[in-house]
Amino acid sequence: MGFVENFSEVYYRIFAKEGSAVSYHGPKLTSDIYFRGGNSINESDVLLVYEVNFRNQSYLSFGMRDNYVDLFYPVFLLSGNLEPLPAKSYHFTATEFNYQSRPADIFSYLLNVSYGSFYSGKRLGINPEVKLRIQPHVNIRAYYGYNEVRFPKLVGEGKYHLIGSSVEILFSTKMFWTTFFQYNTQSDNVNINSRFQWRFRPLSDLFVVYSDNYTNDFVNKNRGVVVKLIYWINAINR
Repeated sequence: MGFVENFSEVYYRIFAKEGSAVSYHGPKLTSDIYFRGGNSINESDVLLVYEVNFRNQSYLSFGMRDNYVDLFYPVFLLSGNLEPLPAKSYHFTATEFNYQSRPADIFSYLLNVSYGSFYSGKRLGINPEVKLRIQPHVNIRAYYGYNEVRFPKLVGEGKYHLIGSSVEILFSTKMFWTTFFQYNTQSDNVNINSRFQWRFRPLSDLFVVYSDNYTNDFVNKNRGVVVKLIYWINAINR
């Protein structure tokens, strides 16, 4: 199905006086609307927040998100033998809180918390993340996602956890190694993805990617190795 997307953003900034820990603050409104078949709205996401940006580049925001979704077909949002959400229009809202510490620090963190209605039920989401920069060669990231969803009895409820991490090693300006790990309780899946990249000349790269998927008791689902070579002919020295 074709669609037309309209995204708009408007904000008002109040700049703090010199010497204040705050750089600027103020309200911001964003609207992301999808239309189908003329002027019919299929989905909309409207967010109204109050932002506070600090001079050290840390960030704080709190506000409300309003969603509208017109489901074409019944959808299973929870795992297990439960009934799907019926195909109809849904309108739901949630409050949100976000904080991000100074990203340039050796150790930084961020937190997102949201709570409110979710389709025909309720949802609580908590998403913390930490980052460690061991300069100049190593970046480590770890994150956790918790979602508690409660629907009417026939659809059911669920508590889901997402645990992940990534390690990026820079051997030089031309050689990189990045490894991702993720465990998802909803799909009962452990995923490992490791990628080596060597830029042997301008715009010419060699990629070697290893991926592995397991159940939570480490029964292998699939495993693979992919090798990709990119060579830019125009990069030949003349």
